[in-house]
Amino acid sequence: MADSLFVIDSTFLLETSRDTFHDAPLLRDSNGRDTTMLFGFARDLLRMRKQLGMRKAVVVIGGDGLCLPDSIVSDAIDFLKRLRVPVLYAKGTRVGDVCAALAERCAWIVTGNKAMLQLTSDRCGVILPKKGNELDVVTAASIKDYLGVGSSQVPSLLALAEKNPHDSMLTQRQAVRFLELHGNLETGLEKTQKGDLGQVGRKLIAMGDALRERCRDLQFRAASLSGLDGSYAETKFIEEEEAAASVLREYGFWSLVRLLPLPRRETVTGISIAPENPAGPDYRAVRTRADLDELERMIKAAKVCSVDTEASDKDPRNAVLYGVAFSVRERQGVYVPLMQADLDGISSEEVRSRLEKLFKGKAKFVGHNIKFDYLILRKHGIRLRGVHCDTMLAAQECFGDWEFFNLGEVARRLLGRTIKRYRDIVEKEQTFLDVPFKDLVEHACTDADMSLRLFRRLSEELRNRQLEHCFLKERMSILATLAEMECNGVRIDVKKIEISTKGLLTEADALKTLILEETGCDFDLDSPKATSDALRKVEPLQEWIGSRPLTQSEMEQLAWRHRLIERIVKYRRIRKRLRELDAIRNAAKRGKVFPLFSQLRVPHKSATSSGPNLDEALRANAVADAWLSKEWPNPKRVLQRLLRITEDEVLGADLMPCARSDFQCTGESLLERLEHADVLLSIAIGFPDAAVCRRFLISPERTAKIRSNLHARYPTLFEWLDRFRKEAIARGYAEHDGRRIYIEGLRSSNIEKKNKATMSAIRWLVRY
Repeated sequence: MADSLFVIDSTFLLETSRDTFHDAPLLRDSNGRDTTMLFGFARDLLRMRKQLGMRKAVVVIGGDGLCLPDSIVSDAIDFLKRLRVPVLYAKGTRVGDVCAALAERCAWIVTGNKAMLQLTSDRCGVILPKKGNELDVVTAASIKDYLGVGSSQVPSLLALAEKNPHDSMLTQRQAVRFLELHGNLETGLEKTQKGDLGQVGRKLIAMGDALRERCRDLQFRAASLSGLDGSYAETKFIEEEEAAASVLREYGFWSLVRLLPLPRRETVTGISIAPENPAGPDYRAVRTRADLDELERMIKAAKVCSVDTEASDKDPRNAVLYGVAFSVRERQGVYVPLMQADLDGISSEEVRSRLEKLFKGKAKFVGHNIKFDYLILRKHGIRLRGVHCDTMLAAQECFGDWEFFNLGEVARRLLGRTIKRYRDIVEKEQTFLDVPFKDLVEHACTDADMSLRLFRRLSEELRNRQLEHCFLKERMSILATLAEMECNGVRIDVKKIEISTKGLLTEADALKTLILEETGCDFDLDSPKATSDALRKVEPLQEWIGSRPLTQSEMEQLAWRHRLIERIVKYRRIRKRLRELDAIRNAAKRGKVFPLFSQLRVPHKSATSSGPNLDEALRANAVADAWLSKEWPNPKRVLQRLLRITEDEVLGADLMPCARSDFQCTGESLLERLEHADVLLSIAIGFPDAAVCRRFLISPERTAKIRSNLHARYPTLFEWLDRFRKEAIARGYAEHDGRRIYIEGLRSSNIEKKNKATMSAIRWLVRY
């Protein structure tokens, strides 16, 4: 290494000296000339020589685009010649082209220009100065780790991402992914013209010619060295130190003499940009047929394997599948890409076929929100068999009232690990097509790794809490049922939807007529501002209506004070129900809808639906699926569960005559115009008076009287529920008929949190 030849692109040294010392005449030679900038250039050059242990070097000074006074350039050349430093003056020729010509003869190019990274090869590396005395040393082996692309892709990368901060077409990470997928700028632009690149394509299509020109400007071509001023045949970098010291003293650069002695050996080999961490996790990608063979053997030998899919969207119905990650051992993960550009010698169709075969094996598959993985794999023709455990649901089974159950939060709480989430890696309105492949691999493998660790941690927790058998048998069975319904759809009776819509429209129109008559003006009832403006004109309401528009919640709090506000709230609730019915009808395809289900949003852990929400269809008896109809929390059915649990004879007597009609608490005049079953359930569950007031639009006084009357009417019911609450608080979990639910708030010293936990316990008990 002592014979390593360094080529020094002096552009960054000269520009740094100019920026530091311009208009600061601190030094003058014996002839009175300002030598301040020359001093800065000489100091930085000699510092670098000492830091890297350079013994052989050629300094290249360019004339193209160098915004420097001619005097500093000529002074630098004269100074270097006097020091007997080999120098090439590339006037009219790009420094990059000169360095390209020298790249086959040198070991290192020292430069401040990232475009020089295109010259890295097995023979030649590039050294880039950073702030302070730090250096980035980039070789053919490390350029991908440093920049994310290979040396041949450097001009394309910089053209896309680094002209200047305000003119770059893509971020660095977007540009890296673009080149991973398409190889080079030209190929990517050709696909853009065909409309194949989505959001990125739309950004690039208008700038195609400018990007091509920018890329050409960044490409270096070996220049002829015969016409350059200077010499590169002699490459000794200051062979005689005493002679060099004499020159420095003549210039008055006395402080630089101490920089002349070199270390005994070259030191560049000891500098590293990113030392490997041998203790880090082993995350890698499967890109070849041999890699896939190894993965199959690994999963075949495993009893449990975690799985995590990466896709373009959170909605599996519309998402594109990018790949699947697996983990069978802690701190290990393997990512199988399904994008053809990420594979090597194997087609994405063959990978899909191999994955389908892999999922037919005997391994038990686990994952965090594994229903998403199941759905998106199924959508792309791959059936995930052997679904064993969902760690998201297992976490909720053990810690029922945590606020969040996403992978990052559960891993933080149970494993003490902070992991990057999707939003930390992918910016808004982007996908994994906009980030480097290595980031995608690391994210996917991390998620699979954490899911496997959580499975082991939560399996132990489930056993300790005596929940494992019930969870695997019931919750996972429900998950399988919901996944199949999401795939196959839910049959809807559109005629019943239309009948329900017609009835609600009639009710809404009647309310609207009454409201407009009472206010004496026509206004948009769906607009908070227009509604508040109209209510301010009603004299009895003026003291309650402030200057800002009333929210729906504020309207509900005021509804008991005036019949007009009550009617507006009821009108808006009906309009909301109509919107939900419209969403169901619009989503129906050949008599089916394809909603997404969640088992997390309600304490009783059965299911809620979205996209569309099926509650109104179930209320209208328009859902043909028997399981959903049975699981939907119909108030009368919930009261019947309460009757079986508490054996309250009065409740049984009230339920007896309403087999074909609404539930009625006979003789309770305070419940007039209210839904008796809903009121009784709200109070039985333990909703506070304020919540009951808002829900049923009644006064606090009326609420208190209703609560008192119901407690007196159904003493057995409320006594049983009171004992249930106390026992749940004492144990820290609720239990009934061999089933349990753990809710952390039951042991909380915070009264509000404890009350909320007991309400959740009763809702779980009655599934409401």
